[in-house]
Amino acid sequence: MRAAPRAEVAAPPACGGERDFRVSRCGYAEAVITRPPATVRGAGLIVAVQGATGLLVAAVLLIRAIGGVDQRVANGFGTAVWFVVAGGAVLAAGWALLTGRRWGRGLAVFAELLLLPVAWYLTVGSDRALFGVPVAAVALMALALLFSPATLRWLSGDDQPGSASSANSGPDSR
Repeated sequence: MRAAPRAEVAAPPACGGERDFRVSRCGYAEAVITRPPATVRGAGLIVAVQGATGLLVAAVLLIRAIGGVDQRVANGFGTAVWFVVAGGAVLAAGWALLTGRRWGRGLAVFAELLLLPVAWYLTVGSDRALFGVPVAAVALMALALLFSPATLRWLSGDDQPGSASSANSGPDSR
């Protein structure tokens, strides 16, 4: 006995295709997360490396504190906790930028702006230009990438098809 042929079911349109007002398989995340331009991915890589470095510093501080290093000058445990919080936030911002989430840019800009006075202090106040100049250069490079025209277009959503503008007579379709 032969099986009856099955009826072909058409696949739903891809995200951003023709819209009907039924339940869509395209969720909010797919509508908001877009592939970022190379400038955003480059800044995301820089910021993620900075966050990972902060977590590495936290681990070193924790190992030193557990090992019994003198803590009269600085509390190794407290400083390690601070580096875990700050490094984790910066790493999350870098991951967000690498994966196309726009919220990571604000944290990344804030972190880079905080690194500039640190670089100034290292260079001028501590006479450690060997450390301060590279920190400043990396922070300025990340800020340049985060404020580049391609990044700002991506951030504003101008790269999305059917973006809302006064030229479109229909409702916002983002």
